[in-house]
Amino acid sequence: MSPHRLAAAVIAALTILITSQAPAYAAPTPTPKGAATVAPRTAEPRTDPRYYDKALAQNYAEARNRNPWLGAYLEGKLYEDPGGWGTLCGSYCWGRHENGIVVVSSSSVPSADTTGWGHAIRYPLAQRYLGWFQNNTMPVGHAVTDSFCGLAQGGCGVHTTGGSVYWSPNTGTHWVRGRIKDRWNATGWENGRLGYPISDEFCGLRDGGCGTHFQNGSIYWTPGTDAWDVGGLFFQVWRDSGWENGWLRYPTGPEVRSGDVVTQQFQGGWLSYNFRTGQLQQNRR
Repeated sequence: MSPHRLAAAVIAALTILITSQAPAYAAPTPTPKGAATVAPRTAEPRTDPRYYDKALAQNYAEARNRNPWLGAYLEGKLYEDPGGWGTLCGSYCWGRHENGIVVVSSSSVPSADTTGWGHAIRYPLAQRYLGWFQNNTMPVGHAVTDSFCGLAQGGCGVHTTGGSVYWSPNTGTHWVRGRIKDRWNATGWENGRLGYPISDEFCGLRDGGCGTHFQNGSIYWTPGTDAWDVGGLFFQVWRDSGWENGWLRYPTGPEVRSGDVVTQQFQGGWLSYNFRTGQLQQNRR
């Protein structure tokens, strides 16, 4: 055999050997025309920032569109950047407009596809609310209503998860909560005899008490007495006697009228007034 034929025979033998030892692969199954692979759908976790971006964006826009009086957007943590809705937000998100603010609590939005969780608050009521956002202090939680105005004395209010915030030109902006708020509600809110709050709630009083002052009286609460309002002449006597530290201590019930006489009970005694005779009685226990 010539050298050339010998070399050709060796190359052919090596090719057959390599081919026989190579792993075999099955040919891929062709995808039918028009078919698409669908990934399984899973719920987005609440910790996924994309979830909050979408939810906050929807609720912010819905609140803004519902309240056209807001005017132009100025600044905020929730802003109109298509690529980053809510990216500067923590628990609370806000956007400041010409005539008020829009607020959304990220913790309150139940799902990415629900709306109605953003709320608009007018100035000047919004000014103090915005201060709470900026200082990361929310004494009565986040808004659950838009602000409502046209109230007595030109006032406005907003209800929140932990209470209510009210403003009027004569009293400024103050919040109420808990049993004191419930009692104010029972007296008729701003239309009742107490009028608007003129202080925030203050605590650390005797017997673990708290109180709130109003235009025409006060409401005081303790764990043992509940919350009761004191107004009018009885308020003056109670105040002059030393409030809860005086001999009357805390109120334990409302004013009760029987005929010409109205009476109110306190821990240390009771006060009564006769409308016919004009006589005030102060009675110790």
